[in-house]
Amino acid sequence: MEQHSVGKKMKFHWMIKNNLSPRELKTMSKILDFYGYESMLLTFHSDESDYWIKAANAVSDEEKIKYMIAIRPYAITAAYCSMMIDAFNEISPNRISLNVIAGTHDDDQALFCSPTSIEDRKKQSGLFVERLRQVNKNCPEVFFSGSSKETIENVKAYGDGQILTLEKFDVSKGLGGRIIVRLSAIVDDNAKFIYDGMLEGKEKNNTIFGNKEEIKNQIRQLESQGVTDLLISNTSFRANHTDIHSVVLEMLGE
Repeated sequence: MEQHSVGKKMKFHWMIKNNLSPRELKTMSKILDFYGYESMLLTFHSDESDYWIKAANAVSDEEKIKYMIAIRPYAITAAYCSMMIDAFNEISPNRISLNVIAGTHDDDQALFCSPTSIEDRKKQSGLFVERLRQVNKNCPEVFFSGSSKETIENVKAYGDGQILTLEKFDVSKGLGGRIIVRLSAIVDDNAKFIYDGMLEGKEKNNTIFGNKEEIKNQIRQLESQGVTDLLISNTSFRANHTDIHSVVLEMLGE
């Protein structure tokens, strides 16, 4: 597939929610690269197979899409993370970024370390990236997830940007750097009806809906408010990735 050029300030990233097989990840990489996505976010869960290895297997020099690899600092040392970055760059340079998350998944935390408070893990996340930058001169872009005061301080001190949900976006205004808003989208002429059928909760609060032009206008509005990137996905209620990809492709081509 031919890579489409990205000429706008707004960048798009796709959220990989499922534990894709190596073959599925290769296919997804080709699709998302064709539509012009900047990167795909690969999540971290101890009950899933490792995405560092699968991304190294999937990366192709014929594509430009990056792999934004989620890491939990309590599960890996900065020195070993640096070694993995160097190895990936030897395979294909400048094809990864990092999503640092303090972690709220209790089973993961219990598996990798002694129980600690979320406040302590946020502090350690900043120290982890500080150390990583000390030991790796070619450290890729680092994006911290969250909207707390501690996370904002980590972004200012050590990060390249912040990932936060749509409903938490207001707390990031004036922060500077890249602001990646995490949201789901329903693209349909009957989107309001579909949206109203969703269960109340976090996912619904972080979902935009409408036909193609309405979705584009909502994205433009976010851009006018300082959002530089969107991390987008289907809702769990309805898969409409083809329509979302079409919106992204059209916006990047404007």
